[in-house]
Amino acid sequence: MPEKNTKLIECSSFLEFSKTANRIQTLAEICDHLLLTVMGHFGITRGAIEFPDGERFARGKETEDSYHLLFTLTYADAELATLKLGERFNRQEFSESENIFITGLCSLTATFMNNISSRKELKDANRRLSKKVLELNSLFELSRELLLLKSVDNAASLCLNEFSGQLMLRQMVVGVRKRGGDFRTYTRNVPVVGECKTPNDALKRSGLTQVVSVEDKVFLCAGVKLNGKSFDRSDREFAIILLNFLATTIDNIRMVEDLVEKEKLEREIRIAREIQQKLLPVDLPALNGVSTCARMETYGEVGGDYYDMIRLDDHRLFFLIADVTGKGIPASLIMAAVQSSIRTLTCTSDCDLVHMAETLNRILCETTEGNKFVSMFLGIVDARERTLSCLNAGHNHPVLFHRDSPDYQTLEKGGMVLGLFEDADFVSETVPFQPGHRLFLYTDGVTEITDEHGNEFGEEALYALLIRERKDSCGDILCKAVETAVRFGRQRLVDDVTALCIGFDSD
Repeated sequence: MPEKNTKLIECSSFLEFSKTANRIQTLAEICDHLLLTVMGHFGITRGAIEFPDGERFARGKETEDSYHLLFTLTYADAELATLKLGERFNRQEFSESENIFITGLCSLTATFMNNISSRKELKDANRRLSKKVLELNSLFELSRELLLLKSVDNAASLCLNEFSGQLMLRQMVVGVRKRGGDFRTYTRNVPVVGECKTPNDALKRSGLTQVVSVEDKVFLCAGVKLNGKSFDRSDREFAIILLNFLATTIDNIRMVEDLVEKEKLEREIRIAREIQQKLLPVDLPALNGVSTCARMETYGEVGGDYYDMIRLDDHRLFFLIADVTGKGIPASLIMAAVQSSIRTLTCTSDCDLVHMAETLNRILCETTEGNKFVSMFLGIVDARERTLSCLNAGHNHPVLFHRDSPDYQTLEKGGMVLGLFEDADFVSETVPFQPGHRLFLYTDGVTEITDEHGNEFGEEALYALLIRERKDSCGDILCKAVETAVRFGRQRLVDDVTALCIGFDSD
């Protein structure tokens, strides 16, 4: 037969095959259609289509050596099946063009097979979806009522009623996991079970037969139904849905309770912050010839840093800076106790710094835990005597420098931090404080602030800045030091940031 006519016949066969295959709805029919088409077109005695899972469809009588030619049915690089063909009636070999024709039919069949499988999966999915929609519709009203409840007890009681009515359960136990603890149980026609550690514990105590648990949060123990039937798969599915609603309701109730508690705590923290701010001096006391400035940036709502300045007489100024270990409200409470003690000591004693440090140390040892302590620097500026008396109790070393000289001095003498050892010894020192002198005090929140790479701002950078800006006023020096440190940390504090600057400007 001329090649042109052969091509026309093959094209016609393809079209007829496609038209028929397009109406086929099952895998068996499309397999049969391919076998009949190929076997009839080429006069083949027997054929079969085999699937990887072992399923097969065959035509003709089969023997052990029935098949001599194999074709793979492939769709999107996935082998769906294998077409096996026996000999022709005339025992003639297949030509290259005939092999190509059969391969094309196999490729077309694989496409139809994939479409049939996809349609079947879609139908199954729609059927399952319709069933779930019906189930959810029946539970919709119940879920709305559950989610409006404000009490875990009420939610559990409502579920008991629904299980009784919908599942016809006479005896049951509903368990609800308490916050971080055991299960609390709610019973119907069952002796009191009490608290239990697991759903199986409740099952044993109640003598019931079935248990359904959801996310280790809630569970249902069920017995025989009122109609005498056993608790079946459909009942279990309903119970799982309802228990999920109960778990969600309980989460919502507790979330609201947590929100209320959080708002209450935030109000208390705001009050604590307001109280703390009132403990700090609103207006720094004035002293002839001496300028003072202070600044505090708290890491949280309340902080553990503290500073104070008290004018003792017309020529003496008492001041201190302190850092309480830790952060937040516990540190602020210790800070408040320190402030109260300082105010008392400055009013009732001669302001001997050693005596003040010893007294504060004893009070803190008696009233705080062993892991709580305070670093502090106390000082008295005497403008008439032109001296600075000071005591450093384990605090960051203040820097004493002069506006006309690049030299500086750190004040380290004093003793250990307050609040660790009741018998700790302290000493003070007195250094000149002349016109032009500047004293810069700070807490470790200034030097320990870090950049995005974890590098600390550090003492060397702070000292260099102070010397560089030494001719400026105390206020300008303080602002530049704090703002430079905070900018270095990209506005992210790691601790409370507090700094003081005291300058002797004139005679």
